[in-house]
This record gives sequence, structure tokens and C-alpha cells, in this order.
Amino acid sequence: MDESLVFKSFYSEEEAISLLEFLEEKGVHGSIVKYRSVVDKLYGGENYYREYHIKIKGEEFNKANEILDLQISQNLSQIGNDYYLFSFSDDELREIIEKPDEWNNQDIIVTKKILHDRGYTINETEIAEKKSQRIKDLEKPDKEGFLFIFLGYFFALFFGFFGIFFGMLLMKLTKTLPDGRKVFVYEKKTRNHGKNILAIGLIMSALVFLKIFIGII
Repeated sequence: MDESLVFKSFYSEEEAISLLEFLEEKGVHGSIVKYRSVVDKLYGGENYYREYHIKIKGEEFNKANEILDLQISQNLSQIGNDYYLFSFSDDELREIIEKPDEWNNQDIIVTKKILHDRGYTINETEIAEKKSQRIKDLEKPDKEGFLFIFLGYFFALFFGFFGIFFGMLLMKLTKTLPDGRKVFVYEKKTRNHGKNILAIGLIMSALVFLKIFIGII
């Protein structure tokens, strides 16, 4: 897998640079990409919303996470009891363990420590199994609803260009899994609807341009 994918995101450029430099010292190379929302690009100005994405090869996600986990574990004693996770209930902490993709590396490690200190046995094998199941759940493609698909066909027929957008969205939209793999968001049946919508949108757009061209002549 040669494609670079988003590994971590930050609002601060300094934090992103610091983490990337640390990873590169450990042999994981990547880049930082500035992200700016489409809405902000349209409106312009200096106070727009920014994110800084660290991108590395998907095949190095596990290695990078292991490096971060080791570094955090070595500095765990520096985290005080005022850390916000100490106020979480046991059930809330166990939910973090079951859905690690929704939390950062430090939160996962601190959660394990808190549960251990509260007398809970942390079964790493069980955690690995839950993590594996979580990835399988996230890997499952979505089935887009009738209304969205209907709108796609509608816009393709009457507003060709927007149909092209809908079709490409249904066909090509992907998501990155915690293990660095990239998979399609939508199931095959929905992607096939996307192909149809794209084809109709292209045809209708071509007819509109042809009509305009003939009218000019």
C-alpha cells in the first residue's frame, strides 16, 4: 500500500510538526497537509477553520501507533489525577476500550491505567479481540437510503452536473480504517446506483452543452 493516508489531525500546526518529527526520528516518514473547509475557501478571510493532517503510508499505521503508545506509557507518570478521564464512570471507560478509534492514543492508555487502579483486570487478548471486531464493524459498507439515491437520479436528469457529483460520491467515497486500510463507504449495490447516476449526469450535461453550442451557431 503506497498511498499516504491521514493518520492524525491537529488544529495546531506546531503540534502536527512536533509529532511528525518524532515519528520520523523513529523511522516513520510522512507529510503534513493543511486542510481548509470548502465553505471557508468560498468566504475567504484569515480566521477560517484549519486542520493539519499528518499523512503516512497506511501500512505504517500500526507501527506508528506502537511508537506513540510506547512513548506515552514511558511518560504516564506525568499525567496528573486532574486529567479529565478520571471523572469518567467505569462503564464509560470500558466503552473507550471497546471503541479505541474514537479516541487518541493517550486517552486509551490512561483509560487502561485508571481501570487497573480501580481494580479491573485488563485482558490484553480480550482488548485485541474487541479491537479486531471493531475494525470488522467499521469495514462493513453502508447502504444509502432511498431518498438520497432518488435525489441523485433527479439531479442527474434535470441538473446534469449535480448528478455527476452525486454519482461520484456514491461510487468513490472511501474511509480509512484504524489499521490503515482504505475501503469503500457504500455497498456494491449503492455504488452501482452511483455509476448509473454518473452516466445519466454525463449524458444530460453533454446534451445541455450541445444545445448551447448549436444555439450559438
